[in-house]
Amino acid sequence: QSLEAVCRVQVSNGSSLTRQSATFFGTGTVVKEDIDKGLYYILTNGHVVGLSNTDVTVEFFQQGYKTPRIPAKVAWRFYVPGTTADMAILVIKSSIFKGGMKPRVIPLIEKEDFALESNQRIYGAGCPSGRWAQAWITRVKEVKTNVFSFLLAPEGGQSGTGVLTTVKDSQGELQTRVCGILSWRMGSSFFSTYYPNA
Repeated sequence: QSLEAVCRVQVSNGSSLTRQSATFFGTGTVVKEDIDKGLYYILTNGHVVGLSNTDVTVEFFQQGYKTPRIPAKVAWRFYVPGTTADMAILVIKSSIFKGGMKPRVIPLIEKEDFALESNQRIYGAGCPSGRWAQAWITRVKEVKTNVFSFLLAPEGGQSGTGVLTTVKDSQGELQTRVCGILSWRMGSSFFSTYYPNA
């Protein structure tokens, strides 16, 4: 079900940690629907949209189909290269979706529910190497302040993937929430080699 909240983000002249490219692919997750304004809000990385782009496109994967490229606007970004300031919010019009093919919404976790621990199960879905969305499950390796690492070494194109966990609501039912965002590949990656102090 989480795959239904995921989109592939495509940006012309996007930023990449390894190069400047004519086209850059990343991932986004729908975190809110504003019914009154007719908008969906998508969380992704600042480095996916770059420092100055205002227009991007997104594609969703629903029931074995891929949507056409949907125009999106960069509504907000907080991006300082080489730091944890690496987020952006995209907006798209909900009127684009016809015939019950609307994306799923996975809300952001509430601050009081956020309590990640080592070995805790987390999961997500991203678009590795710009391909169709794929889901993954892993375990938290380490938590340090506002940064946590996990055992999966994701392929490029999954930048911006919403990291998911489950919490109990007031009725005791489990609900999926976005608890983080995938920003970098650590270890033998370009980022850790060229940004050792990040």
